[in-house]
Amino acid sequence: MHPLCAQQPDSAAVMEDTLIPVEKSTEGNQLELEIGQLIIDNTFSKVGNDFQQLFNTAWSWPAQNAEQFIITISERPSFVNSTLVEISINDLKVYESFLQPRYDILEETVAQAIDITLQYILNYEEVVKELSGDDLSGSGIY
Repeated sequence: MHPLCAQQPDSAAVMEDTLIPVEKSTEGNQLELEIGQLIIDNTFSKVGNDFQQLFNTAWSWPAQNAEQFIITISERPSFVNSTLVEISINDLKVYESFLQPRYDILEETVAQAIDITLQYILNYEEVVKELSGDDLSGSGIY
């Protein structure tokens, strides 16, 4: 086995961590699995693919009990030698930037994208906690 292949986690093991059992409300009480955390790659150029690989390598989900988020990394062609990368979380665009083929600038762009994406997820979880807190839940009596 190649030494680099030994360092890669088994894809089945990675997918098993992201599956969430959900009870199906049909007859027989069967369990259905949903994917809780997913990164989708919609890039097509070399620079976009490098961006996506750097993002996947550096990304770590903020918490095990995080909400269900689907991160989509997509790319659109732009001017002569440039492309525009977008990061969306659950179909809401949270980051957009031009990509340059220089690797050092690409690493800085990925670091910025990860910071903004992580901050969005953490802020989202904080807002959900505040909205479901005791201050906003009432007894229904005026």
